Amino acid sequence: MEPPKGFRVRPPGMDDLEDVLAVMNAHEAIYGPEARTLAEDVHESWTRPSFDLDSDARVVLNEQNRIVAYVDVRELDKPRVEADGYVHPDFEGRGIGTLLLSLAEERARSVEAGIETGQRRDLESGIFANNPAAVKLFEEQGFRCVRYFIFEEIHLESAPPQPAWPAGVTVRSFREGEALAPVYETVQETFKDHWGQRQRDLEEWTHIWQAGGMDPSLWFIAESGGTIAGVSLCKMRDDAGYVPTLGVLRPFRGLGLGLALLLHSFSEFYRRGVPIVRLDVDSESLTGANRLYERAG
Repeated sequence: MEPPKGFRVRPPGMDDLEDVLAVMNAHEAIYGPEARTLAEDVHESWTRPSFDLDSDARVVLNEQNRIVAYVDVRELDKPRVEADGYVHPDFEGRGIGTLLLSLAEERARSVEAGIETGQRRDLESGIFANNPAAVKLFEEQGFRCVRYFIFEEIHLESAPPQPAWPAGVTVRSFREGEALAPVYETVQETFKDHWGQRQRDLEEWTHIWQAGGMDPSLWFIAESGGTIAGVSLCKMRDDAGYVPTLGVLRPFRGLGLGLALLLHSFSEFYRRGVPIVRLDVDSESLTGANRLYERAG
């Protein structure tokens, strides 16, 4: 598909990071301010082992050479390919969103996926539900809504309740220099129930955390008999706490361990003077995570 008149397309370079970030944040300021992207997020994303910035991403520029839109495509060798795109609000309604979807589909079709014969291959993208123009665009291009994810936050105006740990379970922080593999394996196992979960190898998973601002003192490991039972891997995002990964292994579910880990995480953020903690959750979580978070406030 040719770009709309007055616009052109090219691959981004690392020196475009701040301009791409500006497009993302201008879009999110209108439709999802709680989802604000940080420069470290973009840098981490662009430097993942499985991502080729020159091949897997495109920027759209206007006649003044200003970047006004961005799209990237990931998981190209998987049955479910993921596309992520942004159009600056000042340039909406000019056909750029349609162009981004076309570029994403073209890139997805250009790579042969390692899938079984007859297995369906999907192109997936997330949009804010309060952006009716985007919803209309995706539906017109043959997409359908399959899942909602919810942003949640808690304001820690007073000390949270103390966690009640199941019998025989203790909690500790991740230790500097400790092997990442056991935590990685726990996360992979606990999130097998998560809709759309992508199995990443240890190298890429490690990169995502280390390049994205890993703080070992905010990684909480619950153990029973010396074996990991569950984890709450937290971090700071600006002035707010963030809980991107909370998981409990199947043998330890239904004992209150997930709630205990969450309250323990809240307590540490509160101790540090962090007033807000955020997370996002599948609205139809198979493990009931959304109900857990609501009980936690």
